[in-house]
Amino acid sequence: MKYSLKIKTLKRGWQDRDNLILHSAFQCLVDFVEEEMFHEIASRTRSEDNPAEAAVYDEVLYLYNWWTQERPARKDPLNDKTIPRPTEKERWEPQLDGSSLLLSVDPIKYPEYVNALKESRRLDDEWKDEDQRNLHRLIDLRFYLWT
Repeated sequence: MKYSLKIKTLKRGWQDRDNLILHSAFQCLVDFVEEEMFHEIASRTRSEDNPAEAAVYDEVLYLYNWWTQERPARKDPLNDKTIPRPTEKERWEPQLDGSSLLLSVDPIKYPEYVNALKESRRLDDEWKDEDQRNLHRLIDLRFYLWT
């Protein structure tokens, strides 16, 4: 049997493998919850009063809601278009070999942008850690994702 996985959270084109693993694993969870009668199984589990299975149900719902609601709501401060930012000429210096060198941003001229840049980097690290923790949680549920 051939199975095709359409990853709805990624745009067409190249994806780094670490990102592909994250998005494909969570697409499997989304498909399970939305298409494979998860709620019927969950209601049967709840009615049987099985605390271990109820905990699995709660974990599946937590991860599903995190992936479909919380994670997409993340806000990168660099996406704030009201922050004054340096021009391309101020950010890049052409090199003799045709490449460009990324220059530092003047913190006196662009203090809001520098702060947004620092916060964006901090959030990126925080979000990578959160993604990794939740991917591990999903992997722990692997053997429950069947109908």
